[in-house]
Order: sequence, then C-alpha cells, then structure tokens
Amino acid sequence: YALAAVGLIGTQLQITRMPFSNFIDATKQFWIDVVSSPASLFLTVDLLVLSSVVFVWMFSEARRCKIRFVWIYFLGALFVAISFFVPLYMGVRQRHLRAIEQGFDTPLAVSDWVAVLIAVACGLAATIYSISTVLG
Repeated sequence: YALAAVGLIGTQLQITRMPFSNFIDATKQFWIDVVSSPASLFLTVDLLVLSSVVFVWMFSEARRCKIRFVWIYFLGALFVAISFFVPLYMGVRQRHLRAIEQGFDTPLAVSDWVAVLIAVACGLAATIYSISTVLG
C-alpha cells in the first residue's frame, strides 16, 4: 500500500501544475505535452503497452482469485493514476490470497528484497523529483 501512496502523491502533485480551464482543454493539452518529444513519446508507448499487459493480468487474476470490483481498479488506473491503482489492487490481491491460503508465510528471498528495494527506490526518486518540481 505504501507504493500506492507514493504513486498517488507523485502523480497528483503534477496535476496542480497544469493549467485547467476545463476538462476537455486540459485533456487535450495533456496529450499534446505527452507526445511533445521523442523521449516522452517513448515513455508513453512503453507505459501504455505495459499497462495493457497489467490490465490483462489484473482481470484474469481477479477472476482466478474471485476478487470483486476489479473494474474500480481498472477505471481508477485509467483516470487517476496507474501507479496508484495497480499497487492498490496488488495489495488487495495479496491480502485476499493470504486469507484463502491458510499458513501462507513463505518469506521473500534476499534477491526478492533487492528487487523490491530497487523498485521502491526508483518510485521514491521519481516522487521526490516530482515534489521538487512543484516546490521549486
């Protein structure tokens, strides 16, 4: 859940920097900015392809695990922030799996913790950068 909070803070702070006259104009300007350079277009395509894979997994996993209301996570990821709703879904999924699999206490290996720490560090670095652009 901590990564969901990091994702929400890091993305939503940037919204405060966008000029909003109305929803349609703001959305148009957002997509103009998103494709304004080869680097931003690269990241956009990369994120959209990854998002597609994640959504396929999310729906199939929700069906397999009998997790209800997966559409809330999907729509939230599309309209609020994927970096908030996918980690939130994964936390809910993990809690659900632990509830149905009694005795599930397999500890993470050292290599798992290293990968998790790298991912968290990258997310925190991006959020700190996002905050620094807002503050100054």
